[in-house]
Amino acid sequence: MKEKMKSPKTRDNKILGDDVEYVLIGLMIVLLSIIGLLNKGPVGNFLTYITIYLFGAYYFILYAILLVLAFYLMFKKKVFKVKINMNLFGAILVFISLLIASSNTNSELNFNNLVQLFNEHMGSVSSGVFVIDNLSNLASTGGGFIGFTLKALLNTCVTNVGTTIIYIICMTVGLVLLFKDIIAYIVKFFVNYSYKIKERKEEKKLEEIKLSESESTPLIEKIVEENHDNEIEKVEETSTIEKEEKIPLGKPIIEELVIPTKPVNVKSFFIDDIEELPKNEVKDVKPIEVDDLVPPQEEVKEEPKSYFSDELLKPNYNNTLINEVNDIRPIEEKIPEEKKIEVVKPIIVQEKAQNIVKTRESTPKIEKKKPYQLPPFSLLKIHATEDTKYENQRIAQQRLEKINNTFSQYKIGAQVISYTIGPSVTRFNVKMNEGVRVNTLASVSNEISIALNGNKTVRIEMVVEGRDTSSIEVGNEKPTGVSFRECFEQIKDKTSDKDKLLIPLGKDIEGRVVTTSMDELPHLLVAGTTGSGKSVFVNTIISTFIMRNTPDELKLMLIDPKKVEFSKYANLPHLLCPIITDAKEGKEALKRLVQEMERRYELLSERGAAKISEYNEFAEIQGFEKMSNIVLVCDEFSDFMSEYGKEIEQSVKRLAQKARACGIYLIICTQRPSVNVITGDIKAVIPSRVGLLVPQYVDSKTILDEGGAESLLGNGDMLCRIPRHNSLVRVQGAFISGVEIVQITQFIKDQVEVKYDENFLNLVPQQTVLFHGNGERRKELDELHEECKAHVIRTRIASTSNLQSNFGIGYARADHILNCLEDEGVVKRVNGNRRIVVATSSEVDENSEN
Repeated sequence: MKEKMKSPKTRDNKILGDDVEYVLIGLMIVLLSIIGLLNKGPVGNFLTYITIYLFGAYYFILYAILLVLAFYLMFKKKVFKVKINMNLFGAILVFISLLIASSNTNSELNFNNLVQLFNEHMGSVSSGVFVIDNLSNLASTGGGFIGFTLKALLNTCVTNVGTTIIYIICMTVGLVLLFKDIIAYIVKFFVNYSYKIKERKEEKKLEEIKLSESESTPLIEKIVEENHDNEIEKVEETSTIEKEEKIPLGKPIIEELVIPTKPVNVKSFFIDDIEELPKNEVKDVKPIEVDDLVPPQEEVKEEPKSYFSDELLKPNYNNTLINEVNDIRPIEEKIPEEKKIEVVKPIIVQEKAQNIVKTRESTPKIEKKKPYQLPPFSLLKIHATEDTKYENQRIAQQRLEKINNTFSQYKIGAQVISYTIGPSVTRFNVKMNEGVRVNTLASVSNEISIALNGNKTVRIEMVVEGRDTSSIEVGNEKPTGVSFRECFEQIKDKTSDKDKLLIPLGKDIEGRVVTTSMDELPHLLVAGTTGSGKSVFVNTIISTFIMRNTPDELKLMLIDPKKVEFSKYANLPHLLCPIITDAKEGKEALKRLVQEMERRYELLSERGAAKISEYNEFAEIQGFEKMSNIVLVCDEFSDFMSEYGKEIEQSVKRLAQKARACGIYLIICTQRPSVNVITGDIKAVIPSRVGLLVPQYVDSKTILDEGGAESLLGNGDMLCRIPRHNSLVRVQGAFISGVEIVQITQFIKDQVEVKYDENFLNLVPQQTVLFHGNGERRKELDELHEECKAHVIRTRIASTSNLQSNFGIGYARADHILNCLEDEGVVKRVNGNRRIVVATSSEVDENSEN
């Protein structure tokens, strides 16, 4: 049986592909357009005549459109699709208005004389049919036959005046529709500029108020200093006249002084900063009577300058010196009736008058310590935001229909039943039909993105906490900012001790302010790339702490490798130590923080307290010093891990495991949370995470243990894994400006001077330094420098990998050690980057001895 021969299926193969066809068609259109524009030959005359006859002086616009379409066909390889929108409508209105406006005639144009007048105008450029021989009179053709016809129609209906009004209105409307985006931008610019002017005026008013308040303080200090100088002059004058008296040396006599029944308003007189005389030169001292210290009743009304009477300043002073009066304190302005206080009598000893040195710098100023005032709520600004509610609602309704159409197109039993518009994201609530698996939503995520015009911000959440629906989150067309003042207002009334560490993260999609406490976290990992809003988010946390806590209640340790992120907080009284910018200092600071943690646990154990809150309660009852909270904020954590990875990781692990009970909290920030920076051990001890925009799914998986952060919008849009929430919470972070931060910090600095903890100063010893070559570049020697030096000389191997494997250090640290050895002359480079050992142990010993 013969097998049937199977002939191949005939296919409709084209000789030329579609791309070639588009190119050829485009070339033909370009050729015809050029011929028509040049007006050469019969074909050129014909094309030019037809276009001028129809469009008059604007015939070139038709050729320009044809050239654009031709080039689009040639390069895009597809037909241009005209979208019917307001821009196209505006362009048509402008074009028609130009045709009508340019169709001018000497007499009024109407349907009766339309053909006659138009032929007269065409005759100025054409001597016959399909012949154009005088383009210099092209303007007389106006808008061509189309323009003349439209103007004749309007003149017949509404006269010439009405025609003018109509084409002016059409021209204006068309231009507005055509350039609406530019006009909106200009209007928005001027509106924002007016807001800025108002803000500047308010700032000037605040500055004037501050200046008026601060002017009174220097005047008071000047008056006090002048009065004090006058009394010092009296002392010097009497010292040259009175005779020298010898009184026995003894301890200050303390007696009870009866205060008059009438309240006395007096100022204190301090005698301080005077050189002490050696004991062998001290002669007899005579005690001063207590009665001399009481000011007379007549002088009470006149507000005496000193607590002591003038008679006290007139004893025989020759060659005498006032010595050590340290326990004299000012008497309160309001003194109860018949109240007794103790007064320390000063001792007057013999000395030469010229040794009395009193300057304004050494004279103590009379200051009454004011209670610490937290920064007021008025320092925070209300940032003007554009009202985008109706625009976002309109776009959300369109997106709802597109999503439902996608479900029906792919036969998925689901439907969007409602939506919620948040500050930056709209959440579409999806109800699944019975028997339809929720996972089917994930299979059409890309199709939904394409249906929404390629929107890459689509995020599908299978299960929404507290709801029986799934959700599709899409970024708003016009996001709305969240002000830090608006969020801070929600927690400003919560002033109890347990709420001191409460921080607002921002607003969720429902518009509610999401708050959490550092005591609940108790440590936080923050990850976000450039432009994600990480720095602003960290600034809101720090600003919340310093606005709700006094310097005695909370201390900050700031680590800033870039040296610019935390520069606004320099010399802040809340700082535990100066802002750390060096990796070696940061490593040592973490070690000392571990030591501080151990010291605190010893104190807790001694007092029988289990945590810092109990310890502070005991301190308030028993009267010993309270323990302040410490918050470590580390920016660019990856920079430290690259140099001292293992040492820093060990310190972070110990602090994260144990430091919560003693009031030490960690906030670690990084741009890219790779596994060599955020290791598994660190993730295990820091469960609270905040993920802002990251570049890849892997980074989101590292920081949040699931994807989603790679599709965020940036500018403060974040996913938070925090206590009290079983799933990720999407939050729009609050915004705080640099001006607000400066105002807050300056308000605090004006009240309290910075005082660092001595245990956290001098983190890096200054003697371990090495000068490169002629001393141009300064290097700090590593702790393992000598050990590595001996190892290199012994093994005769100078490579970073050798040091890494033998001493367990990173590449950057090993390379730094070899660079220092190269500067010492122990090793040198040959053949590019290869290093060899050139020194011997005996040579090194001789150099050290010399």
